Amino acid sequence: MTRTFRIFALAVLPAVFLLGCPEPELSRVDILQPDDGQTFEVGQAIRFEAEAIFLNTREDFSPSLRYRWTSSLDGAIGTTASFMRADLSEGVHTITATVDDLDNDGNVIGSRSEDIVIEILSSMEGEGETEGETEGET
Repeated sequence: MTRTFRIFALAVLPAVFLLGCPEPELSRVDILQPDDGQTFEVGQAIRFEAEAIFLNTREDFSPSLRYRWTSSLDGAIGTTASFMRADLSEGVHTITATVDDLDNDGNVIGSRSEDIVIEILSSMEGEGETEGETEGET
């Protein structure tokens, strides 16, 4: 009877362990830089940085991630967690950071995105004007 109990206990313990520890799950993506609503001049270097946030992580957890950054005006702009760009077009950009969580075969098992808006201004815009004053006013 003792042997049966030990075999039963060994068979149950791994199942309990697996049920008690859910797999890590990609929860969200945070764009750390630049700030939403930030304004830059044409040609100014801009640092882009995002972080993938997971639920149910373990100490030995090391996800395989794919980063994709896009601009509504310039298309694909980056493929890493952080990078610099100084060649974005003038105008208002919706920047999207997408992170794909990949399995061992490279298949997407989870994906999350975040959007921010930044504006790239001509270096001449705003020079010589004061608040409430526009070109042509006297």
